[in-house]
Amino acid sequence: MEKKKPGKRPGSPKSGGRVKGSKNKASQDLKLWVKELIEANTDQIQKDLEVLQPYQRVSVIEKLLSYVIARENNVSAKIDMTQLTDDQINQVIDRL
Repeated sequence: MEKKKPGKRPGSPKSGGRVKGSKNKASQDLKLWVKELIEANTDQIQKDLEVLQPYQRVSVIEKLLSYVIARENNVSAKIDMTQLTDDQINQVIDRL
């Protein structure tokens, strides 16, 4: 008699778990905790920044900004200029 292998069969649909695109609760909880920690210690953080050398202070601020400001993605477009009319080419140039 053949033993059954554990787990789902290949090709069967996903069942259970998080819905695709939903936030991870553990990550959300950690982000909230870090936010609350920073808010509760802003005076101390400011004092700590003041004693750093300027290059160190810039480095710390740069690292902190990555948590506050969304990173921009590079956007590229391939345009076949031979297929555009003169008016379309002028519109592309104006948008640059």
